[in-house]
Amino acid sequence: MIFSVVLVTAFFVQAIAGLLNGNVHTGTTSSPDGAVLPQALGLLVVELDKRVNDLQTKVNALETEKQTYIAKNIQLETKLSTQEKKLESLQQILHQQIASVLSLETKEEFYNAFSSQLNDSLQNLTTDHEQLKTNVEDMKNLSILPMKNDIHNIKGHISNILAAQGSFSRNLSHTQNDLHDLFVHVHQEKPGFTAYVDGSFDAPGTIILPHVYSNIGSLFDPNTSVFTADRTGLYGFYLGIECVDIGTKIVNLVRDGSLIGHAACFPQSGVPSYGSSFSVQHIEKGSKVWAKESYDGGSKRIGLRGKTTLSGFLISS
Repeated sequence: MIFSVVLVTAFFVQAIAGLLNGNVHTGTTSSPDGAVLPQALGLLVVELDKRVNDLQTKVNALETEKQTYIAKNIQLETKLSTQEKKLESLQQILHQQIASVLSLETKEEFYNAFSSQLNDSLQNLTTDHEQLKTNVEDMKNLSILPMKNDIHNIKGHISNILAAQGSFSRNLSHTQNDLHDLFVHVHQEKPGFTAYVDGSFDAPGTIILPHVYSNIGSLFDPNTSVFTADRTGLYGFYLGIECVDIGTKIVNLVRDGSLIGHAACFPQSGVPSYGSSFSVQHIEKGSKVWAKESYDGGSKRIGLRGKTTLSGFLISS
C-alpha cells in the first residue's frame, strides 16, 4: 500500500512539473494581482519531492527492521531446537535415575515421591516449551511493535526454562548422592565376631576368650574380651560354655554392666556339662558387651574349657 501511495505521489509531482513547463492555460496561472504561479508551484514540487524521499527512507528502514526480526526469529527457532535436545537428554537421564531407584529395595517410597516431583518438573518444562513454540508461530504473523513485546516474553520463557534446568540439575545431583549413600549403606560390611577359650579358664570375673574365628570390623578385643559397638542397631549375641568338675556354674552376658543373658552348666564327676544362651538386644553406639562369671558352686572352682565361645553380630542399623 505504501508503494502505491509513493507511485500516486510521483505521478502527481510529474503532473505539476508539466504545468511548470507550460502545459497550462494562461488564464489559470495568475493570481488576482497578476503574479504568475510557477514559482509557488515549484516550491510545492520541491516540498513534495522531499516528503516522497522521506517516506521512501522510512519504507527502507521498516524493511530493514523486518529483515532483522526475521533473523531473530530464526535464532529463536534454533534455540528452541537446542532446548528440545536438552529436554530429550534430561528425559533420558530421568529415566535412568528412575530405573536405578526402582532397582533398590529400601527407601522405595522416598524415591517414588521424588520421581513424581521430577515428573512434575519435566511436565512444567514441556508445557513452557510448547507455549514457547506457540508464541513463535504467532509472532510470525504480528506487526513489528507486538513482535517486540513477544520477543521480550519469549526471552522470559527461555530464562524460566534455563532456571528450571538448573534446578533439575541440582535435584539430579542430590539424587545421585542419595543413591551413593544408599549403596554404601546396603553393601557395607556388618560387624561380627566369634571368640573361644581353646584350653581352660578358671579365673573369676570377666571371661577371657583370647582366640577368634572371625572379627569383622575388629570391634572385639581378644585381650579384654570386650565388644564395643561402632554404630547403634539391633545385635544378636550367643554365649556357650563348657564346664568340668562338680557343681553349678553361671556365666552372665552383660551390656555396660547390665544383665542381658546368661548360660548355666551342671557338671558331674568326669562328665562335662554345657550351657548356652542367645540374646537379641538394641545396642547404642559405644556400648560394650562381655561375659563374666556370676556364680561358682563347686567344691573347688569349676573350670571353663575349649568349647566355651562368645559370638556377636549386627542384625540391622
